[in-house]
Amino acid sequence: MAEAKPAELPITGYLDRFSARPGESLAVKISVPSGGRYRARLRRVISGDPNPAGPGLRFEDLSARFDAEFQGRSQRRPSARRGPPPGPPWSGSRRNRPLRQR
Repeated sequence: MAEAKPAELPITGYLDRFSARPGESLAVKISVPSGGRYRARLRRVISGDPNPAGPGLRFEDLSARFDAEFQGRSQRRPSARRGPPPGPPWSGSRRNRPLRQR
């Protein structure tokens, strides 16, 4: 029996890092399997905690600084089975720390 192909989202994206200081750049990686157009707006994440007992999801709208449309394209990403994506190791990640016996 053939392995089931995972469902693909209509648009997928990520940043090359989680934050930037004023004047620094962020690289945005977007994949649109249909190849259609997409709109990108800038929002600052104040709180990304979806827990109802926590502060909740809070954003600051910065679309006055960046709001644009782009032509999308399908971009393949490496499968998780092949290991993490190329690039610097994430600092603070447990994956990159040596295991210690207790």
